[in-house]
Amino acid sequence: MMKINLNVASIVAGFLLAIIGGYIFYNVIKVDYNSELPKETWSDEDNNWDFGAHLKAWDKSQAHFPFGIFLDSADYSSVKRISYYLQIMDSLSSNFNENKRIISIALTDSLQSRINNDLLKYNPDSIVKILQWIEGFNQAEHIDKKNARLYRVINAHWLNYISNRLAIYFDNEPNLKYDFKFKYIESICRSKSYAPPIGNSDIEKIAINIFESKFSYLFSKFWFDTGFLFKLVALLIITTTTYGYFLILKTHLKR
Repeated sequence: MMKINLNVASIVAGFLLAIIGGYIFYNVIKVDYNSELPKETWSDEDNNWDFGAHLKAWDKSQAHFPFGIFLDSADYSSVKRISYYLQIMDSLSSNFNENKRIISIALTDSLQSRINNDLLKYNPDSIVKILQWIEGFNQAEHIDKKNARLYRVINAHWLNYISNRLAIYFDNEPNLKYDFKFKYIESICRSKSYAPPIGNSDIEKIAINIFESKFSYLFSKFWFDTGFLFKLVALLIITTTTYGYFLILKTHLKR
């Protein structure tokens, strides 16, 4: 009789360990451990592009602003150049607020429409480069007070966009949250108060609480937030597993 109980308990315990081990192994092999981030390629060097020449036919309205030419030719990676372009626009039109709004549209909605297809699938290097780019606006906000609001709008737009993309990537592939670059991008968004809605599975929540020794919290959740059938099955599994290990240990000590 003892032998039958021992075999059954060993099978059950081994089966549970196999499930847990397989789950951990699956998550481990799916993780990208490459911690090498792309080098920053955005420059702050002046170029010789004559923006004013492309504005000769501009009637000072948003509808006729050459958004396409601006994104194709302008050095919009340089905060210094953007400030220079605004000076040109201000010299042609005294509607300074409207000029800032046009540039903000060019560097948010228009640019997003242009690169959105490249980010439909998880592309961490491109996202990191965007973060590197908008960090320039974050710094310029404290220096160029005249255009500070413009820089805040651009910075907030892209942080919100990246946060939303992370949530979509996570919904499509939950294991991405173990990816190094994904966690890096998420941590930056979180530090800027744009944390994506990324949660943990029930198993992960249990594991985290066990690691943090929150046993009273776990027992409270188990006792008050689960039904009778779940409690019965859980206690049966725990009892069977514990009894199996007890029999294995007892047999080992006898030998």
